[in-house]
Amino acid sequence: MALVQLPLPDEALLSWVDHNTAALGLTRSRTAAALGLMAAGPSTGSQLQNLTHWISDATAARIQAATGIQPAASLRLTLRRYQPAALGADVPSPDELRPVSPQGMLSRQFVYRQFIAYCPTCVREHGRWSIDWHLPWTFTCPRHHCYLTGVCPACQNAVAPRRCPLTSGCTALIQAGSRPSRSHPGHTEGYSRRCGADLGTARAIAVEDTRVSAAQQYVNGLLDAPAHCGAAARQALTDLRTMVAVALRFGRLEHLEDADPAVRRRFGKFATRRDGLPYAYVYGVWGTKDPFDPLLMAAGVRIAHHMVTSADPSAVLAPVLPSDGPQRRERSFAFDRTDWVRASPRYAQLARRAIGIGAYEAIARKVHRPAQ
Repeated sequence: MALVQLPLPDEALLSWVDHNTAALGLTRSRTAAALGLMAAGPSTGSQLQNLTHWISDATAARIQAATGIQPAASLRLTLRRYQPAALGADVPSPDELRPVSPQGMLSRQFVYRQFIAYCPTCVREHGRWSIDWHLPWTFTCPRHHCYLTGVCPACQNAVAPRRCPLTSGCTALIQAGSRPSRSHPGHTEGYSRRCGADLGTARAIAVEDTRVSAAQQYVNGLLDAPAHCGAAARQALTDLRTMVAVALRFGRLEHLEDADPAVRRRFGKFATRRDGLPYAYVYGVWGTKDPFDPLLMAAGVRIAHHMVTSADPSAVLAPVLPSDGPQRRERSFAFDRTDWVRASPRYAQLARRAIGIGAYEAIARKVHRPAQ
């Protein structure tokens, strides 16, 4: 392809497809076919999303034949670049799982499969996005030194770039009004329209908290760890994720005393809702808009980073941690769908103390259950 536009170093593959779509004046599917991603013909957003999350070695070879881009470079445009540190070495290659989709492969991984957090300034400047915006671990933009945002500034819905380029505006459907019903004369029915708001108009909140910057640098170092350090990086991320869960469960505003005001306000609203629930249930990373709010993730990682770099992790949250486990049964615990129970002994002990030995062992048995 003579006119192919090269991807940015950390760009997501679908962002690269969209950039070439605009440059060539083609549709997404035709551009994807021209780049070697898929066969020519009709395609769906989910097909493109699957390919851009996780491509096979054969697909990478086709991209090389069509564009000259080396397979190692094209693989780094997908979530495969974070294996094994963020995804684990036990996630099989897509070649081994056909016809299982990448959506199924990543269903239990700590990633945003359909949505992204984004930097409003990046969207405003060039409309391209980074592959690490698919990770909850990324909550700041190092280029513009601001927090990412996870929702549309107008409708407050999560942003799904698989539907159309970020420069096309928000693709969420919103209630537009009512009209006479065609199927039930004399009644009205609601109808929806595409939001279309410019994502670049979202407010970019500056990062002034040095602890948040240090926490993001710590995470980035683990995510970009070389292959021979993958196992150690994976364990460190598991430990950190365990402490994020504990921080979200027991953290208080006093643990964010020097944090940026926006982070404190967001965590304060979260804590108020958390403490008002009938059970001590912490909203995790699935099923709510909380995961798409990087301000909340920044608060959790900020506290957790302090814990994992402290000589005594439990002292960071003292005295809010229960001394002998909670007095009532925990209905759920943040990130209980993940492998946080595989944390190192010192952090596993703190997790047992936080949720109660019985609840911890019940989840541990489920996670570590041998294959039948």
